[in-house]
Amino acid sequence: MKYLIGTNIKMYLTYKEALNWIREMDKVVPVTPLVDVALFPPFLCLIEGRNLIKSHSNISLGAQNMAWAERGALTGEISPIMLKELGIKYVELGHHERRLYFNETDEKVARKIRLALDNGLSPLVCVGEDAKFKDKGAADFVANQIDALVASLRLDDPAQLIIAYEPRWAIGVSQAASPKHAQKCCEVIRDRLIKHLGPNGE
Repeated sequence: MKYLIGTNIKMYLTYKEALNWIREMDKVVPVTPLVDVALFPPFLCLIEGRNLIKSHSNISLGAQNMAWAERGALTGEISPIMLKELGIKYVELGHHERRLYFNETDEKVARKIRLALDNGLSPLVCVGEDAKFKDKGAADFVANQIDALVASLRLDDPAQLIIAYEPRWAIGVSQAASPKHAQKCCEVIRDRLIKHLGPNGE
C-alpha cells in the first residue's frame, strides 16, 4: 500500500512566501517509496513551483480548485486543460470553503470530478458532514454525498480518484473528530464506493 499526504495552504501565504514554502518542503520531505506528497499552493505558484520540486520523486503539485468546463466565458476560473498542460497531478474539489463561500453543490462538484478524470488529473474530493450532523446522522450525510458525487462515474483506474473525509465542523478548529467517528465515516465511504464502482471501488 502507498500513502498520500497532502497539504493545502489556501490563501495564507503571499506568492513569494508560498514559493519559499515549496523550497523548504523539497528540502525536508524524505524520499520514500511508501509515501507520495501533494502540495496545494496558490495557482500563481504552480508554474515556478514545478521547477522547485523537479528532482524530488515523491512530491507533486496540486491545484486548489478547477472550473467545471474546459473552455468558455468563465472569468477568473482555471481550466483542467491548463492544469494538464502544466503537468499538474492533483486537483482538490468540493472543499467545504468552496461549498460555503462559492455555493458549490454536489452536482457541480460531480461535473468537476468527471472533467478532471477526463483530463488525466487525480481529483482529491472532500466530503464531510455539517456540525448539526456531528452527533447523529454523519454516516448518512456522507453516504448521500458519495452517492451524489460518484454514482455516474466509470473508472478505468480507480486510483486516480481520492476521497478525503473532512468533517466540516472540525476545519480550522482545535477539536478534531475522534478516531472512532472518522473510522465509521471512512467505512461508509468505502462501502458506497464499492456499491457504485464495483470491484474498482475496493
